[in-house]
Amino acid sequence: MRRLAWFWLLPMTLCLVLADEGPAPHRHDLAPVWKGSLVQSWRYLASDDPAFADPMFSDGDLPVVVADGTAVAAPEGVVWFRRDVLLEGTLGETQFLGLYLEEQPVAYELYWNGRLLDQNGRVAASREEERPGTLLGYHAIPREASSPGRHLLAVRLSCHALPDLYRLPAVEIGTLNHFRGRQTDAYYLKLINLGIWFLAFALCVALFLGGRRHAAILWFTLFCMAVMGEIIGYLWLSFFPHPITHLPWKNAFYTWLPGINAFLLHVFFLSNFNIGERRRHLAIMVAVVGVSTGLGLPLSPFWYPLGLVIWQGTQRVPGAWPAALGLAGITLYFQGFGQVLSPSYSLVLILFLFCMTLSMSLQIQARERAHRQAEMRSARLETQLLKKNIQPHFLMNTLLSIISWIEDQPSRAIAMVRALADEFRIIDRISAEPLVPLAEELELCRAHLAIMGGRKDADYQLDVVCVGEEPAVPPLLLHTLIENALTHAFAPGESGTFSLHITEEARRCLVVLANGGSLLQQSDDVLGEEGVGLRYVRARLEESFPGGWSLVYGMEAARWVVRLSFPAGVRVPRSD
Repeated sequence: MRRLAWFWLLPMTLCLVLADEGPAPHRHDLAPVWKGSLVQSWRYLASDDPAFADPMFSDGDLPVVVADGTAVAAPEGVVWFRRDVLLEGTLGETQFLGLYLEEQPVAYELYWNGRLLDQNGRVAASREEERPGTLLGYHAIPREASSPGRHLLAVRLSCHALPDLYRLPAVEIGTLNHFRGRQTDAYYLKLINLGIWFLAFALCVALFLGGRRHAAILWFTLFCMAVMGEIIGYLWLSFFPHPITHLPWKNAFYTWLPGINAFLLHVFFLSNFNIGERRRHLAIMVAVVGVSTGLGLPLSPFWYPLGLVIWQGTQRVPGAWPAALGLAGITLYFQGFGQVLSPSYSLVLILFLFCMTLSMSLQIQARERAHRQAEMRSARLETQLLKKNIQPHFLMNTLLSIISWIEDQPSRAIAMVRALADEFRIIDRISAEPLVPLAEELELCRAHLAIMGGRKDADYQLDVVCVGEEPAVPPLLLHTLIENALTHAFAPGESGTFSLHITEEARRCLVVLANGGSLLQQSDDVLGEEGVGLRYVRARLEESFPGGWSLVYGMEAARWVVRLSFPAGVRVPRSD
């Protein structure tokens, strides 16, 4: 399984080769001669006056505003912004000058040297007359109007449909080759990252379907799906035209989906390393992501999972340190750079997935090894338990009881023979199965109680209350617990009742077996040292529900009570 982690060396090498080839030809085959700059300071006119676009208009007494990306009060009507732009250098034969609005209003018009250059939507003084434009518009400036020297840029806009998202306009000036090249680079880098995540997704699906279907692999598969959905959503929102009114949905998508992805990754770590108190950890994670996202804090949502994984590493949990290395790399990258549109991010991503694959492989190895050990221990204890049940002493006493009843109580002798045959037949049928239906286990228990009741001249009853669907249980599980109680709780000739209560809560099966008995009050060491029976119960539970069970026993209100808990809804596999 560990070799699967090296699967990521091929895409990492490819990414290194691509990153070392230098810039793509379409971006730098012609060196930019126009100094791409961001226009943020403007002369501002809080009214609709078309003369404001005229280069001859005197604006010396108008206020200067600076666009810094923060939200401001939206204008009630149509407003204007203008400023002088100094162009330097000469355009190449295949180059065109262009404009790009980073903070787009609902509708706007661009004026260059007093002439309408382009418009996006329809600017209006009221919400009813305004028509929203589309997101991500590049606007070309005619070559004849792109000569070196001083030019006037003016923006006329309105923002009635989205007043809460209004920002002062920021216009980037550069060549269209630069704008389109940047967009193309972003598009292909996103596709590369999407391919990397798809490889991780396909590998996890293969591991899940071809193995024991570990929950941790399923959670990481869902995490990969969510990240792929985020990338596909980014491509759809960023490279296809959308109405500007979709901007709130776009912002919510970019704000909350990374937090959801971090939550899924956190669940994966909890499952992969079998960390306890999962609800508390999940609540803390949700609070951290919610607060940092809602307040816009520059805090990576991966810090808390990173702390948990490092703590697991200090506990020498298999696979914890590789996971900590990969998570630390991507956490520090986001905290320090936050750029996902660069080859360096792809390298960090491949390192992250390599470490996660290695971590899962080490965990699967450890669990498979523990499962094999549990199977061998269970088989050994089962052999000892069967020897105990069919030892000559047990058979001799049972047969002697039958002989003594044949002449005086033939019906009782016949019932004992049938009960003995039923018990051995059921044990032979179910002992090799990993799980059996509850009904078969109860049939075995009642047969054993009938035998022991006949031998000890007592009446033993088993009352069963099962709320919901009957669970599947390891064979001889309840039988072993009842046998222990018969040996240590009841005196010869003392009758008793076993109460079995089975419920399902939070997708877990809760089993409570209780009994009285006079010997319980006489013994000073009721708990004592666990014998073969209880060790067999633990081994069977670990074999059937690795790491997902609990066994608690002790005295409660003068009764011996055993409480079992294991996953509900597990099907009964049948061996051929």
